[in-house]
Amino acid sequence: MALIHGALRHATSAGAHTVRLSVRLWREHALALNRKLGFDTVAPWDDRPGLLCLEKPLGG
Repeated sequence: MALIHGALRHATSAGAHTVRLSVRLWREHALALNRKLGFDTVAPWDDRPGLLCLEKPLGG
C-alpha cells in the first residue's frame, strides 16, 4: 500500500491532475483496492477484452 500512496504523492508533486490505470476484470482484489483508493471506472481508452479503465482525480 505504501508503494501506491508514494506513486500518488509523486504524481501530485509532479503536477498531474489525474492518474489513469487499466486492470483486468479477473483481478478482483486489485480492482477492490483501486476502488478503495478512490479510482472510478471511466470510458475505455484501451479496447482489449476484459480490461477496465480507471481514473483518480488528484487533489492539490
